[in-house]
Amino acid sequence: MIEDMEERYGRGTLADLLPRHIRQDLARLQPHPANNRLKVWRAFGRWSVDVGLIDTDPSRDVRKRATVETGGHLAWTRDDVATFRAHWPHHSQQRLAFELMHRTCASIGDACRLGPAMIQDGWLHYRRKKSGSEAVCPFTVPGPTWYEADDHLAWCLEAAPRHMTFLTTRQGAPRSHKSAAQWFSRACTDAGLAGLSAHGIRKHRASVFKENGATPEQRMAILGHETQSEAARYSKSADLQKIVSGTESSNSAEAKIQLG
Repeated sequence: MIEDMEERYGRGTLADLLPRHIRQDLARLQPHPANNRLKVWRAFGRWSVDVGLIDTDPSRDVRKRATVETGGHLAWTRDDVATFRAHWPHHSQQRLAFELMHRTCASIGDACRLGPAMIQDGWLHYRRKKSGSEAVCPFTVPGPTWYEADDHLAWCLEAAPRHMTFLTTRQGAPRSHKSAAQWFSRACTDAGLAGLSAHGIRKHRASVFKENGATPEQRMAILGHETQSEAARYSKSADLQKIVSGTESSNSAEAKIQLG
């Protein structure tokens, strides 16, 4: 940063640095980059005070810029789901990854760890790596009507070789969770859905559940959330008009789906 400042503004004395100089430097940037640069200024200011170069940190009185709340990862829409399915065939790993996350609401990292051994009586049980909380979902049973189970995952699994985990590399090894997010983002881009990510699938499903009348406790059980506020945050893109108009939820589970 020092070299950049010297090239942009010329040389100066650290003791003469004032808050208005820092504000001037930040004013040329958009809010998010400006706030990131302010973090650098504050670190530099604290260091300068600690080593005795100055007595007062000039960045201390500089406020962060207001930023627009983006809501994080974009939630998928039903049209996005249809577009992805139309692009990637059932026998592809990309389609299997999507259907696995769509069915289970698992994150991409957790989806890489899921395997047949986690299925009990048609239900998938696993612990989320991020929080350690338990999540459960209908896997080979339809589950309640608000869950909107379908046969797409079963078709993908019928076309896939059997391994310890559902998602694998071409060599049959478990897919690395570290690179899976970027791998799936590329799959979205290839399908014409640039800007969407694996995380948006969880948001989409949470919204669908809420629209269909699932209770907060039901959504928490599927998504592995530990608080109702977390469940509400994930489902805030739900169509509230559908909720107001009334959608009856059903908790009945019907006959198992055969995976072949």
